[in-house]
Amino acid sequence: MIRKFFCLSLLLAIASPSVMAQLPFGMPKSSSPLAMPNESEKAGVWIGYLIDTENMKGCVLKIDPKDCLTNYAKETALSTKRPFLLYANNSWYALDKSGSKQARQYIENAAQSKGFFVAIKGTSLGHTITVQNIEDATTLSNEKKGDKEPALLSK
Repeated sequence: MIRKFFCLSLLLAIASPSVMAQLPFGMPKSSSPLAMPNESEKAGVWIGYLIDTENMKGCVLKIDPKDCLTNYAKETALSTKRPFLLYANNSWYALDKSGSKQARQYIENAAQSKGFFVAIKGTSLGHTITVQNIEDATTLSNEKKGDKEPALLSK
């Protein structure tokens, strides 16, 4: 019995850091644990919702986080100093440091008071996006956006 408990405890101790490393609560760097070992950078446009890492924790446990994301308020976003994430294609993507600054500027200048639906152009390595620019996704033509929301549009 003690041997089983010890083996299970050892297995959990080994597995826990690798599982926690895949959650985008922190701001990963280019050598992100969110990137798979042989993964290459991909250029594209990601369409989805912006949110900070602190408020994302409340959304991640929901079956459909879209309600949480569409009600994410401007005043909440501007009151945090946490990095920003993008929820697109049913996945969470960390933004690089420059991307988080751009996200904050986008939210400051946004006309809407909640629910920041954006298109982010950049490159990704795993689930970390190096941001080139952020624009309002609601203004994209339906032809460019397609029927999917949110999505990854490859070049």
